[in-house]
Amino acid sequence: SLPAPSPLSLTAWTLQDIPLDGKLPPLPPVADHQLSKAALTHSGLAAKPTDLSYEKLEWIGDAYIYLMSSALIFQTFPLLSTGRSVQLRERIVKNDTLRGYTLSYGLDKEASFPAEFDLQGRDGGTAASNKVKNKVLGDIFESYFAAIILGNSDGLEVATAFIKKLWATTLAYEIRKECNAQEAHRKQTDSETATTTRQEQNFKVELAKTIGGPSIKIDYKQLGETRSKVGGTPLYTMGVFLSGWGETGLQMGYGSGLSKKDAGQKAAAAALQNKKLLKRLVTVRTDFFKAVAAQKEQ
Repeated sequence: SLPAPSPLSLTAWTLQDIPLDGKLPPLPPVADHQLSKAALTHSGLAAKPTDLSYEKLEWIGDAYIYLMSSALIFQTFPLLSTGRSVQLRERIVKNDTLRGYTLSYGLDKEASFPAEFDLQGRDGGTAASNKVKNKVLGDIFESYFAAIILGNSDGLEVATAFIKKLWATTLAYEIRKECNAQEAHRKQTDSETATTTRQEQNFKVELAKTIGGPSIKIDYKQLGETRSKVGGTPLYTMGVFLSGWGETGLQMGYGSGLSKKDAGQKAAAAALQNKKLLKRLVTVRTDFFKAVAAQKEQ
């Protein structure tokens, strides 16, 4: 049975997948000698008409390449349009690209084809057209790729790792651009999150520093809950209450948000904007600490 690729192995390309020297990854060997030979043999030169040849293996290899290329592009470029995704896939699976791989790895030198294909510079026979020759050279790579998968005990794993790195050399520019864009977005998001967190903390902390003191209680209580008109999401309203400095349960401000935490922070911010009330409470607080200090000096 044909092994099915695991989604765990078809993960997004990263910068580490692109070779620093720009060289192609090593071509994996095929342990099964018969499959290795069949992948590079034309049916016309097979010992028997029933023997396996490159045509059948090419058909299998083509299916794996199509699936793997689609999965890798989908994982790596999540925001890319369907049309652009198709264009990227075409770049790495088109016959010219696969033909280039065949020539780069020298598979054409090992192929056993009729003389008219002239794959090894041989003379004789009716010459095949350049279009047919180029098609065959691309097919040879697909055939050998299928042999890697079927001719090794861990063939699918080896083939997946190999093709992922091989295609990374072809799409190196696009992968770098996408990875850098995602990293820049992550840093921006982290920065915005950190800034928001600091701001949220400052509202409550600043209020506590401004009017806090011994036995002073600043409580945040829910005042209500409604549903937004758009989407029906909950909308919470929280109030901030002070007990101390001569006050009991004094509401200093309130705020609304999509969470109780957010609403509480907005209530604290509103309290900090109540300058008249804050001035009065700060005066009482200052007088208290002055009296305490004077007592200690006596």
